[in-house]
Amino acid sequence: MKCPVDKLVLERVGPAEATVGMISLPLPREVASTLRLTHPHSAMQGVAWWERHKVPRRSLAFVIDDKGVPGTLKATTAKRAGGKRPGKAKLVSPWQVKTRITKEKLDYTPHKFSDIASLRGVPAGECTTVEYELELGYGGRSLVLQMGATEKDGKTGPHYWQNVQIDRLWSNEVVEAVRVGGIIYNGDSYLWGDLYLLLFANGVAHAAQHFVTTLLHPESYDFQGLPVIRMGGGNLKPLNATLPADGNRFELGDVTLNLADALTLCSAEHPAKLEAVNGSQFYWAFDRVFNPQKPDCGPLEWAPGTARTVRFQFSLSNAEPVIARYRAPAWWYTLAGEPWPGGFLPVRGRYSVVSDMKTDEIRTKLMTRGRFDAGSAELGNDGFIGSGMLRNYYLTGSPEIFKDALDYCYFWADWAVDHRDFSVHQWIGGWGWKTCAYTKFRDLLMGYLETGDPYLQDGVEMVAERYWTWFRANWPRCTIGRDSFEVSGWAWLWRFFRTEHARERTRELARMLKLVLEERGVIGGQMGAGPHPGYLSSLYMSGVCMISLLEVAEAEQEEGNESAIQEIVGLLHRVHVQFNRSDVELFPSNYNPEKKDWHAYRGTTWACLAVRIYPEMIRLQGHTDDATLLGLSRCVAPELPPITEFASNRAGDGLLQPVFYDPLVLGCRLAGDGVSLEPLGTPEHWASAWSVSTPFGELKITVERQAGQVRMVFGATKRFPVTVRWAGKTIRTTSKGNAVFIV
Repeated sequence: MKCPVDKLVLERVGPAEATVGMISLPLPREVASTLRLTHPHSAMQGVAWWERHKVPRRSLAFVIDDKGVPGTLKATTAKRAGGKRPGKAKLVSPWQVKTRITKEKLDYTPHKFSDIASLRGVPAGECTTVEYELELGYGGRSLVLQMGATEKDGKTGPHYWQNVQIDRLWSNEVVEAVRVGGIIYNGDSYLWGDLYLLLFANGVAHAAQHFVTTLLHPESYDFQGLPVIRMGGGNLKPLNATLPADGNRFELGDVTLNLADALTLCSAEHPAKLEAVNGSQFYWAFDRVFNPQKPDCGPLEWAPGTARTVRFQFSLSNAEPVIARYRAPAWWYTLAGEPWPGGFLPVRGRYSVVSDMKTDEIRTKLMTRGRFDAGSAELGNDGFIGSGMLRNYYLTGSPEIFKDALDYCYFWADWAVDHRDFSVHQWIGGWGWKTCAYTKFRDLLMGYLETGDPYLQDGVEMVAERYWTWFRANWPRCTIGRDSFEVSGWAWLWRFFRTEHARERTRELARMLKLVLEERGVIGGQMGAGPHPGYLSSLYMSGVCMISLLEVAEAEQEEGNESAIQEIVGLLHRVHVQFNRSDVELFPSNYNPEKKDWHAYRGTTWACLAVRIYPEMIRLQGHTDDATLLGLSRCVAPELPPITEFASNRAGDGLLQPVFYDPLVLGCRLAGDGVSLEPLGTPEHWASAWSVSTPFGELKITVERQAGQVRMVFGATKRFPVTVRWAGKTIRTTSKGNAVFIV
């Protein structure tokens, strides 16, 4: 079927004064190589792939306009004048980017490197020092950026980054991406400065500055001190200001600074500040450090391996340093295989509201704002919150959700990830607690897809390898259980990055799950013995394994590997038997050998997984059988708690899984100039009302049950063909008609 590119309208989210617009645009495979924006000053850069570095699956789409980017954007697959395809032209950059040494002292006092402990706290004066600054030039204007940090008293200094290197990443007609890095030594320990810049052809720039306590020496050090960004330049006019009290937009002579994205890091209680000193502008993004799992940490104490990102924009021209996001309609994401493959259009109905409720709970009740650890969701912290809320954004288009989701992705990358070895801190259990199961990395992946920030790309790849190492170093074993959480993550890497490496890792992890099931018959709890047991195969662990296998099946489906899909379906049926037992505990911690008739499938924890598992199993195997009908029926059992209680589930479960139920049960897809529906199960499995996002507008469906028949009543602003196939019968009607079936 022809992809309805002519129906795609991207809506601007943000102020009309924005001079730059961008979106991470999903691309259906059939138009991925030819689609472009129709705006004359636009370009695209691939960040995910159908075919590695050849056919993009996601592209960052950019548009610039000094008069203000338009409220809507259209796309086309037609060639540009002269026959150019999108992304082929290279930018002849109007920017100058160079480094300059500001302090050089090559002599040093030798120290005994075999005594590692003595290498901490060596006075800076006894060390080789080669400090740099970064100079950016545009149209006769210039800006100097220099990353630094105080000494451990939080006042002395600052010391600036050393050994700085520029890495030019990519460029197109509209923007170039540059990464700049160097290390800061403050006379005690180390802080890495990693700067990601998007330099737009109209003089606007986006900056994401990462301060990281990474692993430099064999001993892992904490860092004591506060980081600072120094700005300079020939016509810079520094000022003194307190944030957020004095706003977020500042005129600094030839430079206009926009700190709106960084306001989440400060508040009246914990202000940021701009400070003018000797002709330089110093930006202190936060007043102290917080570790959300160590409330008694010192105000200047960065735990080993932690990081913090400061995002902001500036302009070296008359163009306002404001970047507006665009949003795509929900139906467009599904045509590109997100969040599910198969082209099923987004549907709101019985279970779609669970993700909405969980998103609202996280945003309004749990998320920290206004200080160093902004983004933390406290007891809700989970490596799927950013990715889950981004999926909610794709389906709802709410810009507030997008902002908080991206903030969380950066929080997870900065704080949860240990940048010494790329393991992940688990919230439950305390700061020191880490497990294979909770080495979660999908939030890093989704953050990268939205920004192109190489800090996030490097992070997701290294955390994924850490997960693999942990999983594989403890093999063979007959207990896996929730250790299989990020088998799904590797499947996402396969689907978005299209590397042979990710494909091999995913398939090997699936083979290991298969072996456990064949040898033992159940999946186990997780690795471990003794006080960290893993043998008991509870219902929750079985459900986690089933969803991981479904994610692998989606990757195989996109490669057209039917034999692998059916093998996975067979494994799912094996686990299904355990997942539906009434005499097995929900979690190992619930274990009680004397208890009978557990009926855990009457609770939201079980159902929150099942509402994804069974509709997708049916779609993968192509038919309903006794096992999948049982699971589908239990998803709508009258004994289930009210839908409002589903939001009490773990964040990842509440956000990622329930959105599958309604679209996969209804089975609405594009068909010519209309849609076709192939509902699953019986009317008891259907919602009483559905709302479908289509290229032709919203399609509302009401299900009316009467004695001996069921009527589907359709409503829409525009009339278009609707075909319904169910129970061996096909009815053709319109978006303003109805379909009646005899039950």
